[in-house]
Amino acid sequence: MRSCTTKVNCHRNSARILAITALLLAAPVAEAAQETPGIATQYAADAQAMCDLVPKVYAYAARSRIRTGADDIPPARMAWALNAAAAGHRGQTRKIVFLRGRERITVELGDPPPPDIATSVTARMIGDIGYIRFNDSLGNSDTVAAFDAAVEGMRTAKGWIVDLRDTPSGGSTDVAEPVMGRFVARRAGYQVTLPLRAAASTRQVEPRGPWTLSGPVVVLAGHCP
Repeated sequence: MRSCTTKVNCHRNSARILAITALLLAAPVAEAAQETPGIATQYAADAQAMCDLVPKVYAYAARSRIRTGADDIPPARMAWALNAAAAGHRGQTRKIVFLRGRERITVELGDPPPPDIATSVTARMIGDIGYIRFNDSLGNSDTVAAFDAAVEGMRTAKGWIVDLRDTPSGGSTDVAEPVMGRFVARRAGYQVTLPLRAAASTRQVEPRGPWTLSGPVVVLAGHCP
């Protein structure tokens, strides 16, 4: 099966994710195939035809992964949508369909557990800045205690870096609020909810711990939809 190269100008701003033309994500393409008969055959038969159909696959990925602003999607946001489609949903099996000539080859990927990391939280001083990383542990019952222990040796920090990248398991309010409580000196709102049939409400966080982590705070995070 031929793939798109730089000689085939499919989408000038998405060269890094043109692998979608060779690796068909089951959910978006299955839906596309229902509306466009023969789409799979077209993908397998001709590289240029595949590239012509890339925007259609983009559209289906965007529809399922981008909740707002799907009519005008920047390249970076589209790349996120395709990565999210490839990653699948937590707890669900992923299926990837390859086309070899006219043969469809389906590979089923399980839902592997996250890597076993010895500690929920790792921390160190970088100069006079305290660096704190949550090792995909925002939902673990021992994370708050691990966080408190990690920061105890960094009282002299003049600022903080909180690393929330690579946390695919999500988190829990029971962890988030106690952690945030170490960064505030008085009660403060941190989240506004807007129910469809009720008044807006603001969740509050209370100060916690023997001392406050003061100074500027930088949070490192991945992409959001």
